[in-house]
Amino acid sequence: SSMMQDKFCFKPINLRLDRGNSKIAVTENPTPVFSWGAFHSENNQYQTEAKVEVYCEENLLYNSGWIVKKEQELIYSGKPFTNGKRIDWFVSLRDVEGRESTRVKESFIYSDPDEIKAYWIGKENIAQRTAIYFSKKFNINKKVKRAVFNVCGLGLHKAYINGLNTDVAVLQPPVSSYDKIIYYTVNEISPDIFKMGENVISVILADGWRANYGFWCEPLLKDRDVPFMGNPQLLAQL
Repeated sequence: SSMMQDKFCFKPINLRLDRGNSKIAVTENPTPVFSWGAFHSENNQYQTEAKVEVYCEENLLYNSGWIVKKEQELIYSGKPFTNGKRIDWFVSLRDVEGRESTRVKESFIYSDPDEIKAYWIGKENIAQRTAIYFSKKFNINKKVKRAVFNVCGLGLHKAYINGLNTDVAVLQPPVSSYDKIIYYTVNEISPDIFKMGENVISVILADGWRANYGFWCEPLLKDRDVPFMGNPQLLAQL
């Protein structure tokens, strides 16, 4: 009996946001769909009840309570998210016998595009295959508690604060038809990066597919106008 009890395992798995195929770190959706799977170490067991809890820092935004349901998803209907804040959500389950699962956590950042007040900047008449370097100095006179960095460089960007890389990914943002949809990065920045007094934001901007008029494209393009091509542009907000 003791050995069987030690082997018991029941937990939510594959927590997803808005039915994505992979973990989503950022969402603009104020009412996302939370979904999950379930693992149980015993046969003929399944989820009979579920509970979802959502927190912003230590503040409870939503608690569904125990809901009798076999469906493994739930639409958020709690308090509004705050722009740029990290949101933690937890899933707990009950099986056929009423035993509770392990409580599993996942996180994301809510980004409200209407809160991005920065404007596009760029430089005219840049030679192809030439990187553009932008920098902005700013002063801090009190301790930074939390920071979020929104960046969109068309075609590709690499962003730094005080010389430190702000994104582990490369070739950001993902390529798209820029005249229809534009992706941007949202990264939480460690307060330890900042220092009292002068700080510097630096961004390297490359043309990527924004201005890819290479010899391999000319036979295809001929006289056609490609709507998503143009001068490289940058939008960044800390």
